[in-house]
Amino acid sequence: MFKRENYENKVRIYSKSASLSAQYGYMSLVSKGSTVLDNVILGAYSYINSNSYIENVIIGKFCSISSGVKINPSEHRLDRITSYPIEHLLGVKQDNINEKVIIGNDVLICTDAIILSGVHIHDGAVVGAGAVVTHDVPAYAIVGGDRLRY
Repeated sequence: MFKRENYENKVRIYSKSASLSAQYGYMSLVSKGSTVLDNVILGAYSYINSNSYIENVIIGKFCSISSGVKINPSEHRLDRITSYPIEHLLGVKQDNINEKVIIGNDVLICTDAIILSGVHIHDGAVVGAGAVVTHDVPAYAIVGGDRLRY
């Protein structure tokens, strides 16, 4: 089993795809198969369960991110003549259109939820399994379903 530990902060990383340039808080955990990019801040005592994809986000303390969660996945440009990322073919660096996601403290994000660009999930909120979050979630709200009901 692959394992990286920071004994000073008691950080445990079990995924080969978790960036060491990301910022990990005291006693945080990243489980196997999860991808964490450089532009992630994971708060103290928070964890990311297996097979999740986490990008361009600040996650508060005591947060629980379940398996298969996608936070701020890449989006295609819809303001151009084509949604295809043509820059890739031309060898040009592609603009990152994703705004940072902010997740407060003590937030639970359940299995296979998707959190899109620019969303702010406030303290104590719960996002149900399979939810697609496109708008901000108020503090202590419980949201879920395909149309995100409160």
